[in-house]
Amino acid sequence: NEPLGVEVKETKYTLDRDTKINLIINSIIESQKVKPMQPVLIVVSNYDEIKIIEEALKKNNIDFNTLTATTPKEDEALIISQAGVPGAVTISTEMAGRGTDIKVGGDRETIIDIATERHIKNLERKQGVALDFSPSERLYLRDKVEKALVNQVWSKEEEEKNRQELDNTGLKVISSGFFEMRRVDKQLEGRTGRNGISGVCERFVCPEDLKNIGVSSLDSKDSIESFLNKFEKNIDGSIKINEKTYYAISEKIKAIQKNKEEEIKERIKTSQKLNSYATKMV
Repeated sequence: NEPLGVEVKETKYTLDRDTKINLIINSIIESQKVKPMQPVLIVVSNYDEIKIIEEALKKNNIDFNTLTATTPKEDEALIISQAGVPGAVTISTEMAGRGTDIKVGGDRETIIDIATERHIKNLERKQGVALDFSPSERLYLRDKVEKALVNQVWSKEEEEKNRQELDNTGLKVISSGFFEMRRVDKQLEGRTGRNGISGVCERFVCPEDLKNIGVSSLDSKDSIESFLNKFEKNIDGSIKINEKTYYAISEKIKAIQKNKEEEIKERIKTSQKLNSYATKMV
């Protein structure tokens, strides 16, 4: 049940993290070669990987924004409003920006709203008091901010043009690894293809990613590395896995994710029972 207009590509497995990062960077470069450039959202399952991806992007002179669970809400809104602009690259953890749509083509209105609020805060800081502006006064200030940003923010016409041009490509979501819960992986696919617009979802996985979700081996005897090493490599360095084995690996991962979800549900139930008991005791 894939989201409307979304192309979910087969997961690419690698023998090591370096190869995986290279595949991610190459995928981003491919997206920036098309016209208009396709915006890219990279979602990491391993928080420690953010710095590695950031360094790889810098090395390739690719501009990017990073969004994590600790990003201030105002900054988060600004980053998300820019994430759908042609050529934009955004790195995110699975918790960041949840429940918020990335508008393909950009979201200039949100950017102006944020800039207006910042302008008001600066005025309050300078005067040392809280300023209670009426709706009309706020609208006046917003118009001033919009005019001041004329050379920094694209016009409404440009935004609509970007949206129309990106209609056939949409947003590319790159997932680095798997998440403990299958639901999160499916939600990532849903970040593309919103409002009937096309999109593509790719996933790149190395042995460390599999170990992080509880996969110790892909068969009954070999380590993950030894098992993957039995297969030939594609030109890009990914593992050439036959259809039968690919399906078996996918089912094993889904089973582990399902067990994890059941464990979490049981922990929540237990916690709720204990809280209920404690409340009755009080």
